[in-house]
Amino acid sequence: MYFIMKENTLSVSKLPQFEENPFIENAIKDIEDNTIKRVQYISGDRGVENIVTNLEGEVIAHSRLVRFIKVDEKKFAKVYLSQFEAFWDLSKTAIRVFSYIVNNLIPNKDIVYIDIQEALEHTGYKEEKSIYKGLAELVKADILARSTSHIRYFINPLIFFNGDRITFATTYVKQKELKGSQDSDIQNIG
Repeated sequence: MYFIMKENTLSVSKLPQFEENPFIENAIKDIEDNTIKRVQYISGDRGVENIVTNLEGEVIAHSRLVRFIKVDEKKFAKVYLSQFEAFWDLSKTAIRVFSYIVNNLIPNKDIVYIDIQEALEHTGYKEEKSIYKGLAELVKADILARSTSHIRYFINPLIFFNGDRITFATTYVKQKELKGSQDSDIQNIG
């Protein structure tokens, strides 16, 4: 499908494409810099604490009951207020497309797949060009980045995410380190 674009209109096909998520390095640094580690200890009658001592009476181990809270990540997304200004200049079209994206996030992943027909149904738009206009605005605002696949986009986890960014960042760093060591092994063989 081809349509004529006005000079001042964004075209998603003219925006840069990436093999990997271009937001990751900054996201990992920001996540590491702003992580506060908290553990909620249960005290009183509900908490149980065990202390193990040796023959001299020195504490050699202890345990404590910790409470973990489960959340349903399927329909869960966080929009981070520190980056909220990215939304200020977005049109109604871009906001509707963003709503579709948030509803289709994959838990703990930095990618989203765009199904144009589903996006049209979700947004209520009749023409594909409305979806592409919204996508172009989201890319221009650094909320999304294009990948080399026309249906896959990278999300900016500094702005929004479905899941635990700390776990995601740790996994990403480990995967990069593993890939780097495999690349150096291949170079050493040749």
